Amino acid sequence: MSENNDMYIPLSDRSDNTDSTNKIQDNSSGTYVPISDRPQIKTDDRELVEDTNPKSSNVSSSEVSTSRPVKTTANPRVEFDVQAFDDFILSHGIPAIWQQAFICPCIDPVTYAADPLCPICHGTYRGYLPGHKDTYVAIQSQDRGTVNTKELGRLDLGVAKGTFRAETEVNILDRITIPDLTTRQNFAFTVTEQRFNSGFYIPYDVHKILYIIGYKDRKMHDIIENYDYVYNKNERKIYIKNKKLIGATVSLILNVAVRYIVTDILKDTRYQYDRDNRFTERLPRETLLKRESILINNVPLVPSSNEDINEDIKRNQALSKEGIKLVNAEKSSSFGLGDI
Repeated sequence: MSENNDMYIPLSDRSDNTDSTNKIQDNSSGTYVPISDRPQIKTDDRELVEDTNPKSSNVSSSEVSTSRPVKTTANPRVEFDVQAFDDFILSHGIPAIWQQAFICPCIDPVTYAADPLCPICHGTYRGYLPGHKDTYVAIQSQDRGTVNTKELGRLDLGVAKGTFRAETEVNILDRITIPDLTTRQNFAFTVTEQRFNSGFYIPYDVHKILYIIGYKDRKMHDIIENYDYVYNKNERKIYIKNKKLIGATVSLILNVAVRYIVTDILKDTRYQYDRDNRFTERLPRETLLKRESILINNVPLVPSSNEDINEDIKRNQALSKEGIKLVNAEKSSSFGLGDI
């Protein structure tokens, strides 16, 4: 046998003393071998075997870990990028004018009816602050049937859902005007002496009067612009110039700007807590929008005779006086008008 260490040595020619491990492995007699006599194998010399198939493989590693698994109590953090939301609404939304609403102080304390001659609300019981231009809104849906309204428990039609940027804190009854879009709107009113003298306020952003016609004494009357009527866009008033139309009912088809009233806040308290900077961050609001015609009387008809009009005025004045008495009585009592 060659003495070259690089050459292969058959197992039959190997000495039993070359590997003390074989003595224990070949110990078929079952005799006990003391620990001191057993071969000591260093940990670095062990070969780690990876079990690639734990269901079928019975090969395990000779390495035993003495370290315990680390228990973590940190929950996974899911944070929304508010700036990404705002950028999406800015790029895919539509520019609008946002006006904050307030209750007009002209309402009667008894009937809660607004004064139709109020210069602020014109009988609609709500006023609006100056508008915020370039308020972007993303219109998500405009329901026309009852299929898409079941999830919200609504039965009314023609509603839309819109999401605003996080900095736009819209609220219920606020008005959203989209000046770049127009739609048709019907409107009718009766011509009285008071409306003839002071003009009549049309509560829409009228771009154009498409059609107008009058009805008096069971006859239809064609109404001609600049002869029978004039519309002042700045005042949003229509002035009837022909006295023969006093007592007539005037019907119009208008081309108006699309305006919505916020009727509900679907997602109001959307927020997330920034743990790094330790502050609460508001997320964009989702709102329920409705065409403003739901809160407007599109047929403001009044009695044609002066006697009936005067009786209505006296009746409203009497109610107002009684309402003042109730307000004074409320100040000295422990209950409010809502408890009466």
